[in-house]
Amino acid sequence: MEAISASAHKLLHVVTTPSKPQGRNLKVAHSPVKEWAQKNGLSVTETPNFIDAGVINKLTNFAADVFVVASFGLLLPRSILALPKKLSINIHPSLLPKYRGAAPIHWTLMSGDTRTGVCIIQMTEKLDAGDIILKKELSVSKDETIYSLETRLAQMGAVLVVEALDQLEKNNVKLTAQDESLSSYARKLTKEDGRVDWQLSSEAIHSRVRALLDWPGSFVFYQGKRIVILKTQLEKSGSLQKPGQVLTASAKEGLVVMAGEGAVRIEELQLEGRKKMGAQEFLAGFAIKPGAFFE
Repeated sequence: MEAISASAHKLLHVVTTPSKPQGRNLKVAHSPVKEWAQKNGLSVTETPNFIDAGVINKLTNFAADVFVVASFGLLLPRSILALPKKLSINIHPSLLPKYRGAAPIHWTLMSGDTRTGVCIIQMTEKLDAGDIILKKELSVSKDETIYSLETRLAQMGAVLVVEALDQLEKNNVKLTAQDESLSSYARKLTKEDGRVDWQLSSEAIHSRVRALLDWPGSFVFYQGKRIVILKTQLEKSGSLQKPGQVLTASAKEGLVVMAGEGAVRIEELQLEGRKKMGAQEFLAGFAIKPGAFFE
């Protein structure tokens, strides 16, 4: 919204999902989208769906040239997609048709991909399947986290969406159909996705830790205690120990756990209900025995 507002294009109205009660006191909290819109003098519609005729009439009356959609979380019905004079477009953070769906950035990292990007697409009733207007790639480093990659993709998407609007204004858009045979689905994450599977390779575990930092977190259990793993590094191991078995657990040698292939050095972790700690500080207050198992 900031990028569009700073461009030659005019924002007419903002649509977002309803504000929800949050925290222990269940105080209603507005989304950052609504807060930004109100701060910048824009009218806002909050809706959980597009069934309400009043919402449809309101959007019709704006007579917009383009609808721009980002991270909305709802499929737009044909009645809404047909309202703008030109197109309804979506900003999607993957190299479509790869990773259609709710969690493309997470699955990019969990899969260990070295390339990703942003697509601006024409919206259709089918999830993330519309023709591509613009596509741009970027590289993914081996230590990229969900936070850093989301930020970089958001910045890229802001630039690309303005470029797409420029092209639409000049009627200079070239649409490229997606190859359905190459499509894949990035399903919504569940809490159980965060449970570390030590049968996986050390590279796969390292990738999942980086991907799941925001939610649900990568967690294990040790003697009934839930521990969240926040930062890892790859560790070579010639050990014949079993996956999930603790190889070293000391201030001198650090915390290293056997994986299905290779081992994982845990550098930062958090006992449930406690603060985040480096492995050395953690081990000083919570004894973990070499040879024991993380579940």
